[in-house]
Amino acid sequence: MKNTLIAAAFLIVGALSLPTSPVFAKSLSFETYKQKPKLVVVVVIDQFRSDFLTRYQKDFMPASSLGFNHMMSTGAYFAQSTYGIMQAMTCPGHAMILSGSYPAQTGIQINEWYDTKTRKKIYCADDAEFGFSPRRLKTTTYGDEVKNIYPDSKVFTVSLKDRSAIFLGGHRANMALWYEDKPKEWSTTKYYGDAPKWLEKVNVKQRTQGNLEDKTLEASIAGVNATMDLAITALNEEKLGQRNVNGPDVLGVSLSNHDILGHKLGPDAPELKKLTLEEDKQLAKLFSSLKQKNLLDKTVVVFTADHGIPPASDLLRVGKVATGELDFLGAIKQANEKLTKEFGSSGEQGWVETVFLNHVYFNRLRLAEKNIDSAKAQNLVKDIFAQIPGVYKVVTREQVLNAQIPYFDLRWPVENSFVPEAAGDLMLVMEPFYTQKTGAVVTHMTNWNYDNSVPVIMWGPKWFQAGVYAGSKVVDIAPTLSFVTGVLPPAKASGRVLDEAFKSNK
Repeated sequence: MKNTLIAAAFLIVGALSLPTSPVFAKSLSFETYKQKPKLVVVVVIDQFRSDFLTRYQKDFMPASSLGFNHMMSTGAYFAQSTYGIMQAMTCPGHAMILSGSYPAQTGIQINEWYDTKTRKKIYCADDAEFGFSPRRLKTTTYGDEVKNIYPDSKVFTVSLKDRSAIFLGGHRANMALWYEDKPKEWSTTKYYGDAPKWLEKVNVKQRTQGNLEDKTLEASIAGVNATMDLAITALNEEKLGQRNVNGPDVLGVSLSNHDILGHKLGPDAPELKKLTLEEDKQLAKLFSSLKQKNLLDKTVVVFTADHGIPPASDLLRVGKVATGELDFLGAIKQANEKLTKEFGSSGEQGWVETVFLNHVYFNRLRLAEKNIDSAKAQNLVKDIFAQIPGVYKVVTREQVLNAQIPYFDLRWPVENSFVPEAAGDLMLVMEPFYTQKTGAVVTHMTNWNYDNSVPVIMWGPKWFQAGVYAGSKVVDIAPTLSFVTGVLPPAKASGRVLDEAFKSNK
């Protein structure tokens, strides 16, 4: 009897710990399920925190204009979705959106990391053969799964940033296009084959324009216009959603200028509000194009962001909120002195080679040469870095590898984010509103809500019930799209199907 009760208790606890659908989950009728979308459009705004939609809702165009208010009022609006990762940035964010997977699964932990073997920095989308590609992505995306069973489907993505277009598209995208500021034109790489012929006509005009990546409001408005225009051109020229093929086409567009201007001015600057209102117009322009092509009832549109942003430090200080920039130099010196005293000379490089994006990288080559236990070195100096003003906690590499993270509030985001090839020997978790020195007015690279909370809207009146919902994660987007379009979820997808938002059969 006792064993039976214990077994039952474990079953109950196990069931409670599994990801489940909400109690009020809905089902699609088989007739609705058979009516697959012809087109899936994914719109991402870089650095668009979840409260930006509610903050400026009254200033957006009316719902009839087909902008934000249209999506919020007629779509399944998950007002505060979360990433649940340690460092919210562009590369890991875009890699998560259509893979449904966390950085620990995608292999994309941060935008750039330090390689202790080559002693060089590695960019997330670098490719020795092609310059840029999605090859560092260690899973498939929604678009890849569509192409796996429907080879005739097309996947096109566009963004000012190469990494945004590349990781939205995945491995099998027909084309990923991004902006190069030197020739001031839209570009791609041979990984995707030859650029579409219609692109040259676009670039002839684009080369006569100003730099779309300039950190001004004027350039930012021009940038979101040019990016959306390119997406609509791809829609028209490639006849996305308009061809007689079995599977859906996929169009991904990421608007980068919000991030570019936001880093310079901070999210509360009046210029950022003006840019948000311009983005409202651009979304309306996209919906109008879909309407003109008679595609609205054949399309699912997803809107989200790759990460959020904290308020600027000067605004926080006025509000008497603790803030500041971390200074690592003193800690690096102390750590090197302590490690030298313990282990002797480190050679030409210090024992601590660098601190980059809040990761402390040791001289692992020298540690291996001297047969020194890395865990011992980590434990010797972790408290030195923990004493830096603005550091919340320090997590060691060994703690993560052995599943012994001692801080309950950090276990989930750290485990979600840890990529052995990219992570440092120590990972510094900042106090809220503290940042690493970057030269920007404000930046994002934390696990706190202001960086992790973004909106998610699933729009498609045939499939999704209008309403405001809670409880979603960004990794839920890809499994939901996979379900609605009848393809397999991406290989490592961890999210769930957002079935509570399905159109009611009643």
